[in-house]
Amino acid sequence: MLSAAEKECKRREDDLAKELDARIKAHRPRRGRIELNVAHERMSELKAHAWRVERHIIQINQRTSSSAAGLQSSMISVCYMPLLTLIT
Repeated sequence: MLSAAEKECKRREDDLAKELDARIKAHRPRRGRIELNVAHERMSELKAHAWRVERHIIQINQRTSSSAAGLQSSMISVCYMPLLTLIT
């Protein structure tokens, strides 16, 4: 009679140990998933920032080129117009 009770206790102990192991394994990858999510979030922030910087540089280049073209046309009109009036 005692032998049957010991077998039942051993069986339950094994079942509970397996259940505990399964729960521990289920919670173990959380840290990795959380770190991966944080890294992914940071990567997307960095990509967005790089895109904003690139857009800013493009706008600066456009403004610089349009300012340079305007300056060049102003310089031509200031420098060469008096010469044209002297020639004619």
